[in-house]
Formats: sequence, structure tokens, C-alpha cells
Amino acid sequence: MTPSPSAADFDRQSEDYERFLDLFTTDRERIYGFIFSMLPNHADAEDVFQRCSIVLWRKLDQFTEGTSFYAWACSIAQFEVLNFRRSASRDRHYFSQELMEQLALERVEQRRSSGSRLEALQTCISRLGQLDRDLLGALYDQDRRLDDYACQPGRQFKLSTTVREC
Repeated sequence: MTPSPSAADFDRQSEDYERFLDLFTTDRERIYGFIFSMLPNHADAEDVFQRCSIVLWRKLDQFTEGTSFYAWACSIAQFEVLNFRRSASRDRHYFSQELMEQLALERVEQRRSSGSRLEALQTCISRLGQLDRDLLGALYDQDRRLDDYACQPGRQFKLSTTVREC
């Protein structure tokens, strides 16, 4: 007969769960992007992402605090993709394992370099006035119409100049 969990066990599990959620939610989209870069079929990428999420949770005790959770997660994701590819090797639409490993390495390097570009863009956007941020949002948000902003009386659009100078 196994002893029932103590309050200390429950507290530790709760702390582990919160720690995992904090780390995982920060990088979840990037991890999915990494997987999707190697499995361009959304359904396959989603399946592998779900499996990878479970493995990350189960192996959380192997993560070294203070290191990059994203890099650690990508190494696990790469193995999950390779496992998926092995099981789906009957399908001729998949690339070789060597090519996939090279693509994975390139994707990690791309993500590293895009981080600084994203920070610079966020800094630039924070310098814009509210109306310019709204305009920029309208350019990238399908639910808004750019016409609504263009018709505002007395509105001068200097957004491209401001962003270019930044």
C-alpha cells in the first residue's frame, strides 16, 4: 500500500507546476514554430507539439535553472520530431534526417538573432504616439479597417518616416 501524499509533496508539485507554466508559456509559440519549421503540416506539428509538451513536463527536473528553457525545449522537440518522422517514414513527403537536423540548427540560430530584432522593434513601437500605434495595429489586424484611420480629419501620417528613422 502506497502512502498518501503529504502536504509538502502537494506544495512541491504545485511549485513545479507553476514553474513549468511560467517557463512554458513564455516560449510556447517559439517552440511550436521550431517544430512547425521541421514539420510543415499543421496537424503533424500540433501532434508533435502536444507530445513534446508532455515530455517537457515529465522531464522538468532535468532542466537546469538559469539556462535557456527554449534551447532545452528545442532539443527535446527535435527528438520528438525525429521520433515522429521515424514512425511516418513510409510517407515519401518527408525530408532526410540529416536535412532535418541541419534545418533545426539553422532555425535555432534564426530565433537567437530574431530576438534582438524583436526587442529593437518593440522599443521603436513604444516611441510611437498612441494614434500611430493604432494605425500600425490596423495595418496588421484584419478586424480593423485602415480607412477608419485615413478618414480622421487633420490626421497626418508620418508613421513610415518615424519607423524608418527608428
